[in-house]
Amino acid sequence: MTTPPRKRSGRTVRKNPGVASRATPARKRIPIVRPKVPRPPSERDPDAPVHIAVASPWEDLVRRDDSDRIERVRWNFPDGVNSGDTVVTIVDAREWTVTAVSVRWVPADGVPTLHRVYPHIWDGISMTALEARLGMTLPHEPTTLEPTMAQRLQSAVDDEIGRPTRWYQLPNRCDDADLDRIADTTSLWGCNACGRDRDAEFTPRFQRHVLTSGDEWPDAVGVCPSCHDILHQPSGPTFDELMYSNRPSCPACEAHQTLILMMGMPPGPPPRGTVLGGCVLTGPSFPQFVCGACKHEW
Repeated sequence: MTTPPRKRSGRTVRKNPGVASRATPARKRIPIVRPKVPRPPSERDPDAPVHIAVASPWEDLVRRDDSDRIERVRWNFPDGVNSGDTVVTIVDAREWTVTAVSVRWVPADGVPTLHRVYPHIWDGISMTALEARLGMTLPHEPTTLEPTMAQRLQSAVDDEIGRPTRWYQLPNRCDDADLDRIADTTSLWGCNACGRDRDAEFTPRFQRHVLTSGDEWPDAVGVCPSCHDILHQPSGPTFDELMYSNRPSCPACEAHQTLILMMGMPPGPPPRGTVLGGCVLTGPSFPQFVCGACKHEW
């Protein structure tokens, strides 16, 4: 017996051959027009006027260890600085230093600002190094440079960024330090800034560094070459700032003025940042540090 084919369920929709199918008209695309927001320039215009501006205080411009520092910086501009002009910012830090080359830019809100352009200056450029390249003295006050001088200065800045002049190639105060006395100190204590041990298997050739203020400490210390380079950065730290940055902060007041507490009789004069704790030991252990701010020992 043959089984009849099963009928498909559902409804069959047939087109009416007498009615033409209506195509859906394509939607007309409306272009979205966004307002053009002017962007700050990424490079300086070589034909734009060049001005020197003085910023202060220099620590708030260079350090920026908190967000409020930059708000305290004040720039002193010469007259006639317009949008698009190049501004060379200088500060009176450890020495006169170029901190940035920027373009004065006026955004949509109308508040003028300085936009840093390439090539960027990261650690500051010594104006003494620039003057050595140019063979002339640069102004240390707000001024507008004449075109030839402006072009020469920008070329010297680019050369210093690519091939910086080493600090020991310029006149410096460390040439007159007593090398024999420093050698004796480093043979006992190593680098006075970072604490690199003189008993390590491989040690650098320690160098002499003359301090700007002696107070009760020696006026010259022995440091490793790395610390010496940092100390001679035109906007770098003082010796004490570098020394304390390599030591733990005080657990009581969080100050960065930690002194090393040395017990017993030292073999020679203690280095800078060290205090003597005497020869009497009252327990199995004794503190290693003392805070120079709150005198807490730990």
